[in-house]
Amino acid sequence: MPLVERARAGDPFAFDQLVRRFQDKAVGYALTLLGDDRASAEDAAQEAFLEAYRCLPTLQIAAAFPGWVRRLVFKHCDRTRRGKPETAVSLESVQHRLYDAVNLETDLIRRQEARRVREAIHSLPCGEREVTALFYLSGCPAREIAAFLEISEVTVRTRLHRARLRLRKDLVKMEIVEMKTQPVQIAPENPVAARVLGGIVAEYLRQRKDDPEAADRSLLAQARRQLEDRLSDSTPLDPETARSGDSLLSLVGENGVRADLMRRYQTQPLSVSEEAWARYSQINALSGTDRWEETVAEQDSMYLWAAAAFPQMPPRLSREQPFLPIETADSATEIYPQNTLLLWVHDIPDAPDHWVNVGRADEWLRRFDEILGGTPATHENRQQRYYFLRTALRILFRLGRAEEAEKLLVRVEALADEETDPLAVFHWRGHAIYLRMIQAKGDAEALRQVGNRAAVLLSLYEQALKSGETSPETTTRFFILRDNIASVAADHGLYTLAVPLLTSLIVSGNGSPWNCVRLAQCVWTTTHNRADTLRLIRQGALRIDRENLWDWAKALPAFAAVAEDPEFIAAASYRG
Repeated sequence: MPLVERARAGDPFAFDQLVRRFQDKAVGYALTLLGDDRASAEDAAQEAFLEAYRCLPTLQIAAAFPGWVRRLVFKHCDRTRRGKPETAVSLESVQHRLYDAVNLETDLIRRQEARRVREAIHSLPCGEREVTALFYLSGCPAREIAAFLEISEVTVRTRLHRARLRLRKDLVKMEIVEMKTQPVQIAPENPVAARVLGGIVAEYLRQRKDDPEAADRSLLAQARRQLEDRLSDSTPLDPETARSGDSLLSLVGENGVRADLMRRYQTQPLSVSEEAWARYSQINALSGTDRWEETVAEQDSMYLWAAAAFPQMPPRLSREQPFLPIETADSATEIYPQNTLLLWVHDIPDAPDHWVNVGRADEWLRRFDEILGGTPATHENRQQRYYFLRTALRILFRLGRAEEAEKLLVRVEALADEETDPLAVFHWRGHAIYLRMIQAKGDAEALRQVGNRAAVLLSLYEQALKSGETSPETTTRFFILRDNIASVAADHGLYTLAVPLLTSLIVSGNGSPWNCVRLAQCVWTTTHNRADTLRLIRQGALRIDRENLWDWAKALPAFAAVAEDPEFIAAASYRG
């Protein structure tokens, strides 16, 4: 099978074609094992294809692929059956695959016929049940069924004949049902293929979490090609493709393409929750480009849309990536309480710079006053208020409007007064100090003083963490704060603070590629030690998801003189 050979050689297009060719058989076969549980059948097929993708190099004979996939489907169906209690088969849903209802009366008759047919099929012996389901429900020809089940075509036809005889004893209308039955097809958006794409991205993220330097970056290239193939036709995008594509393009830094993907997704009918996510993601992507006017226009459009839509139909999205819609009545994991949704619309850190770039900063700040003034200050929304205040401060710092910035900094410092938990007090005081470090840029004495305050606070914060029981979330918040302070210290030349913080982050395994580059920046500026600087840049390159981090690193003032240096360029694209 040429497709199998190409897929084994690493061609993701070939594997995608294999998924498309065998997905109906896989789902149909899973249905024979799991009864009428369509969702579980699709999940089992998805897991089988993901395992096939990972283990394809171990398949020695290409022609054995159909039977191999069938065995993988069986394995995952068996896990599903052992992982949950027996439930009654819901045969009511079968009629949606077997018939198109003409009217209520005939629909009722067809429901009854469909129920009888499916009950009869599931009562057949295993071998006859498999070929009957694949032939009538999945629409597979006898030749393909034979290859999939690893039996002869004669055996397929014999089993079909025996199955018909058994069925006709109980169902005299079997011939009518056969004429009306339509093959079971995957929905137009091709969820199995979409899940394979999502599975590749998820596998890369799992590897990166375990060891960022050892993660297989070829998975990103394979997922990128598979996404291109999925986008090459004009069929509607399913939510899984949209989210997997958004995550993938964010990882590889293709923000322009990511924004265009979200724009395409919005051309089809979406729920309010899904449209809110798509709009937010589009603006987030645009904020990482130089498309200033477009970013501002889209954020402006989302604000007007949200102000009109949210009071009547507020979106309900999960708090964590990829912000899936919440279908239940439980609001505990909502991304924001309803009265802070407009804060969420503006919680895109880089977007305000574009408002400054197009000369509309005052308009953004007026909207900031309006939204924050209309938002009740509660303990639950303090994080959202902080994000909004921080975003406004970025604009004011850039415009040099010190008095207005000071008023907002006082409001940030007041967040600590709302807390009774000592760790939370450290958290908010630390973020206020972080923002004051940004404000002190260019003032060496002020920067030195606030840097000393930052060092003391981080030391006390860390001691408090070690002295009591803490949650993973609390520890993560500490690392984020330390990362923020270290980055600002490095950018502002406060190397005595930056170097130990960045070194600690990297040694602990919590360091990002940017931490490695910023430490390299400190080393290069203070010592001009080429070997140590290149080593740190290579370490950052091993942790980054995109092809080359030098485009970002060379923009740092410390590296301006070596922007075209071959050794630095090579270090930034190092892959081990």
